[in-house]
Amino acid sequence: MANRCALLALSAPDAPTVYDAPEGVVGGSYGIPWFWLTLFATEDLVVWPPSDGGWGEEYTALIADKEVAAARSQSRVRPAREIWPAQIDTLAATWFEFLGQLDAAWLAVWTEDLAAMTDDASWRASLIGLLTAIDHPGDERFRNVLAQSWFEVGPRHHSESALSSASGLAVAACGYACSVDLPWNPLHP
Repeated sequence: MANRCALLALSAPDAPTVYDAPEGVVGGSYGIPWFWLTLFATEDLVVWPPSDGGWGEEYTALIADKEVAAARSQSRVRPAREIWPAQIDTLAATWFEFLGQLDAAWLAVWTEDLAAMTDDASWRASLIGLLTAIDHPGDERFRNVLAQSWFEVGPRHHSESALSSASGLAVAACGYACSVDLPWNPLHP
């Protein structure tokens, strides 16, 4: 089990009902990156069948219309930018530019590996908790959302971070790619 997830940019006219590996854009490990979570709400939870070579169980994933998701992300990131401007301002600008460049009708998160760490009912409850808590910046539940993303922020209006580098912070917040350069984490600096 790799404990990973992938943000997918899907161009199908209708909401896809299965994971399509070639459309993965960005990867995450051990949790769903914070900026990804800002895209989705509880009504975006879907159950997908296991993928080829998967763990053999249906699992809860996320999918939303790209334009709706991008607008939701804008509104959710705004309050966090006010609390932690040093960590979020630059990343947010880069994140929204990245989203704007995606040629897709749908955004989704493939969570099959993460879901396989527990049963789907527990995984679904965990996702609901994360998606609900993300609307309460400053609340301890919100900090737990950041922590599951490995995105650590310092005290209010401070630039301290437990992550050792700006690129490490960006990967935790936005995700990583192995085969393409990302604005926040280029392969070849």
